[in-house]
Amino acid sequence: GQGKQRVSIGPGGAPRTLVYAVRRGLPGDRVEAHIRRVRGSRFETSIERLLRPSPSRIEPRCPYFDDTHERPGCGGCALQSLTYSDQLAHKAARVSSLVRQAGVDESVIMPAIAARSPWYYRNKMEMSFGVDHEGTYALGMHPAGRRYDVFPLDVCYLQSEDSATLVRQVRRWCEEAGIPHHDQKRGTGFLRTLTVREGKRSGERLIELTTSPSEHVLYEGKEHPAEAVVEAFFAAMMRLASEAQIQVDSVVWTKHIAVKGQRTRLVHQVLHGRDFLEEALHIGDMPPMRFEVHARAFFQPNTLQAEVLYEAVSEATGLNEGGSDARVMDLYCGTGTIGIAMSRVAKDVVGIELSADAVASARSNAALNDVSNITFYEGDVGAVLEREGLATPGAFDVVVVDPPRAGLLPLAIEHLATLAAPRLVYVSCNPEALARNLTELIAAGWSVTSIQPVDMFPQTAHIETIAVLTRS
Repeated sequence: GQGKQRVSIGPGGAPRTLVYAVRRGLPGDRVEAHIRRVRGSRFETSIERLLRPSPSRIEPRCPYFDDTHERPGCGGCALQSLTYSDQLAHKAARVSSLVRQAGVDESVIMPAIAARSPWYYRNKMEMSFGVDHEGTYALGMHPAGRRYDVFPLDVCYLQSEDSATLVRQVRRWCEEAGIPHHDQKRGTGFLRTLTVREGKRSGERLIELTTSPSEHVLYEGKEHPAEAVVEAFFAAMMRLASEAQIQVDSVVWTKHIAVKGQRTRLVHQVLHGRDFLEEALHIGDMPPMRFEVHARAFFQPNTLQAEVLYEAVSEATGLNEGGSDARVMDLYCGTGTIGIAMSRVAKDVVGIELSADAVASARSNAALNDVSNITFYEGDVGAVLEREGLATPGAFDVVVVDPPRAGLLPLAIEHLATLAAPRLVYVSCNPEALARNLTELIAAGWSVTSIQPVDMFPQTAHIETIAVLTRS
């Protein structure tokens, strides 16, 4: 999401190319830039003066978007100064360029699917407690590149207006009560983060307060047991929510216990309601699917666009709804959202996931939706395939993979080659990793039949992509 300019200097026979990355810079801008950091031949800069704006440039909506050397802006919405149509075009062009370099024919690349709404779409926002660069008490986001500073968040156009209102009022109460924020540098203080999760379909709202494990905390000028301070925080937050007519269904207190040389532990306590919220996904003409989203569980941050993504994944499998005899394998299945959606168009589905917590949630979600034709296995993909006798070539008609940002490791490519399913559907959140993996998959005997970008995160540089491959 940064503007880029290359400059060649030095002798004509052996010039040195310098790359200037300009935060908030757009193609077509002419700027005077301030150099923030030098890394080899790469200069990281911010705009000092905008001399001539790009024709695509618009006035950003958010007051925290402006970014200067003295006052860095929010690190969230990197593309807010571009019209949404231009954002979509740039992201689609990036995907197209990368996959073409991987050897994919341009004719199979589909136009990007736009988001249903470019604003107020996030169902989860995590805010940090801290101070801004002037020492003012804050609850909000970290400025770009500054992990120890936090700016007070009064408005945000990615989360709901109710969420922003609640965060603003909670910050004021905590500041007046004098509850110390956690200091990352010194390892002192109490309040770490406030996370708001919302069900865009269900309307439910879950709040998670994360603190240090301190036993005694300063509150209204005196030391109190941590439990008493959290109870006071909870009572105040519920009162503020009630006054603003904001629904809060569940509140969870999480102690973040980090000891040097030991694994970080998270200890949860439910203060109100449950440790999860219930959400639904409406995919195509199928009945809504219900999910229990726990305080720390992964769930697609854009609920309404996740419905679009999963419908496109379902279509990419090539399976017809109802009565299909196809078998589907869902690798990196997480909490089972894709696998459960596939269970409605397949004979049976097998999901494999390394995280025990995610597998437990996946099984719970399958039961919640009365799905009986899906089986989830916990463990490393290779170990599960061997242990359960699932590595027979051609045993599955479709394999769906949704790997982490790093993409598929070489061993995973080997597992896919062993399975030799006629169709592979690759869901990617990182075009660079996808392009690298496509090169490896083509070499391993696959052909790419379609590439479908789906915009999940308007105002940011992120783009999701669905690649469909068949055995060649």
